[in-house]
This record gives sequence, C-alpha cells and structure tokens, in this order.
Amino acid sequence: MDRHRAADRVELAMRRALTAADVVEEEHRVAVLAELARRVAERRDEAAAQALGHGAQYADLARALGISRQAARQRFSPPREDRHSGASGVPAPSRASPRGDTGS
Repeated sequence: MDRHRAADRVELAMRRALTAADVVEEEHRVAVLAELARRVAERRDEAAAQALGHGAQYADLARALGISRQAARQRFSPPREDRHSGASGVPAPSRASPRGDTGS
C-alpha cells in the first residue's frame, strides 16, 4: 500500500473516531485535532529516529517529508552535548581584575 492510500485510510479512521467520540462542537474538535497533531509529530520523530538507527540517511527522511536534507538533519539530529554544556571552544574569561589585585 502506498503512503497516500495509507494516509487516506488513517484519516478516514480518524474521522470515524471523532464522530464516535461525539466530538461535534467545533471548538472541541479543533482542540482534539491539535492534540492529535502533537501526537502524530511525536510518532513521526520516533519513526525518523528508528529509521536513522536502521541505516536510513537524512536524504531519505527529507524525501519522505518533502523537506531539504539540511532541514531533516536539523530536525532529527540528536542534540550535541557541547551545545548545552557551554563548551564553545572559547576560553572562559579570567575572574581576576585587569590590574591583578584581589580586591583586598
């Protein structure tokens, strides 16, 4: 089954589920769909991580998502530890005063 047919089937199931759950008020429907979109994005990210773990390339993800390779790399690369730890490669400034006195 191609991805478009699969997506159509999932969308139909979602519409039926919304009807069965009695989601008729527009405001409630919008809130439910927003929550579903958040969850779908989580599943997409999990699937991308699994695909990369099984040898897929960022170019493969980019094609599947209709985005650039750079965007796929930025979105799905694991965070680099040195970005968050403050290690920038630049030495930390000295805490000593410019004149060398200690303030005593």
